Amino acid sequence: ESPLQIVDSNVWFGIALLNAIKGLEKRVSFINTGTVLSKDVSLYALTKIQFEELGSHIANGSNQNIQFINIKLQHMYGPGDDTSKFTSYVINACKNNVPALPLTLGEQKRDFIYIDDVVDAYVKILENLAKLDGIHQFELGSGTAPRLRDFVEAAHKLTDSKTELLFGQIPYREHDSMCIIANVEALKRLGWIPKFDIKAGIEKIIEMDAIR
Repeated sequence: ESPLQIVDSNVWFGIALLNAIKGLEKRVSFINTGTVLSKDVSLYALTKIQFEELGSHIANGSNQNIQFINIKLQHMYGPGDDTSKFTSYVINACKNNVPALPLTLGEQKRDFIYIDDVVDAYVKILENLAKLDGIHQFELGSGTAPRLRDFVEAAHKLTDSKTELLFGQIPYREHDSMCIIANVEALKRLGWIPKFDIKAGIEKIIEMDAIR
């Protein structure tokens, strides 16, 4: 995507929707999926954060008819996901026994959350909208942060892969955080509990891929 397309989809489209519902008689709940990335990482992350702030500002000045729920989603993964994502890329490389897989040292800690747990969390939020403030933010992840190395090694073992894992071949990304983890206490108070750790999640992906 071009920079203009990223700004259009992550900022202007959402603002247009908020302006369209501003002033309606009935209360409208706007649920935004935000990011946990630093704005310095990429234009995508910067525009996502800009819309989180703009959305809250617009909702705060709309005579309170807009409920703005911002969900800061961690590293979601699951079957059929974008093959360019880290999780899919690693699992597919291991399944296909590519000769070697260049990686960073893998000491970065990330909060991986399986798609089924994400869906359950959104359902819980929808069920409890009436109890939430006009502007509310949730952090959505598993609440744990294994190393990227742990995820890679789990995928390698569970696929019985022959791929050589080349940790340290790729430098860390500039401005990359070494630890990102969600505080999920607010979601737990709604009755949500994550069910999948990385082992269960990877096993489910392998199972679903075999069916497909």
